[in-house]
Amino acid sequence: MTMNKKLMCTLLAAAALSTLSGCRSSDSSPRGEPQPTAVRMMKPRVDSIAERMEFPAFIRAFHEVRLNARVDGYLKKRSVQEGSSVQQGDLLFEIDPRPFEAQAEVRRAELRQAAAQRTYAAAKYKRALELVKANAISKEELETRRFEMQNAEAEEALTKAQLETALLNLEFTQIRAPISGKLGEILLKEGNLVKAGQSELTTLIDDQNAYADFKINDKAFLKLVRAGVLGNVPSFAPIQAWFDDGERRYPGELSFTDNAFDSQTLTYTLKLQLKASPELAVNRIGRVTLELPISRDLMLIPDKAVQTELTDRFVWISSQDGTAQKAKVRVGRLFGSEREILEGLKPEDTVVLSAQQKLRIGTKLRSIEEKAQ
Repeated sequence: MTMNKKLMCTLLAAAALSTLSGCRSSDSSPRGEPQPTAVRMMKPRVDSIAERMEFPAFIRAFHEVRLNARVDGYLKKRSVQEGSSVQQGDLLFEIDPRPFEAQAEVRRAELRQAAAQRTYAAAKYKRALELVKANAISKEELETRRFEMQNAEAEEALTKAQLETALLNLEFTQIRAPISGKLGEILLKEGNLVKAGQSELTTLIDDQNAYADFKINDKAFLKLVRAGVLGNVPSFAPIQAWFDDGERRYPGELSFTDNAFDSQTLTYTLKLQLKASPELAVNRIGRVTLELPISRDLMLIPDKAVQTELTDRFVWISSQDGTAQKAKVRVGRLFGSEREILEGLKPEDTVVLSAQQKLRIGTKLRSIEEKAQ
């Protein structure tokens, strides 16, 4: 009995040692290698694309008028609301016309008086012609009568001109729209004294026609000339051009180039005529793009592949051993969803398109797609 107990204890101890040894053996084994990160990858796309040039631009109205009073007086009536649309010839404001009506009546009376004086002087000269033939008066007297007649005619002409001026001033009391368009803010209300040439009442712009005003430097000017875009004004090469406000494009046509460089800014002014649109408010800022009739090869990758680190731009690429590496790049323009790469990549490089936040230099990569969708 004692022998059996000793045998059982020996067997149990051996089993325990065997289990403990197995656990230690398992704990001391090396850990497995990390799994590669699954990413989408593609090679840069090289394509021939029409070369473009972009310039900052402002929207201007083809016609913009600052309405000022042309005679002094008190503003009697306003016939329009600010911000309203008007047609050419519509009555906008009226200055109190009574002083000008009175002045016109004075000039009419003076004209009648001058006409009577001219008629009387002409009759005296005619009578003097008859008398000098009869030797009843001297030739000197005849010359005096002719001078009086000519003086009366000149006086009549002067008075007639003064009447026309008075009638013009009376007409100027009615301020009418010189063009069709949209009014701005009304700056003076009824009852205010307005001064000729000094009191601005409002502005009026042509809201049916607009253009983008932009300036180019000497280098850009020479490039456009060599591309055949600029030549004999007003003949322009037919090119694609548009104004972009950041939300949509507005197609247009080149309509003007200046005849000389601005000596102060050393820039050359161009205008892009645009189709009318309510969104094209005057002085709105955007960019004009000119698509030149020449093309060049561009290296393009999806814009989402480009990452930013402080002030640098970079992309993740797969090296020859299948690990992630950073490639610092210099980027160009955006073409839809693709970004132009100017420097930093080669056509044979493989660019990572997804899971960039998981990557570190040396991370093993596994491609799940060979090209971007």
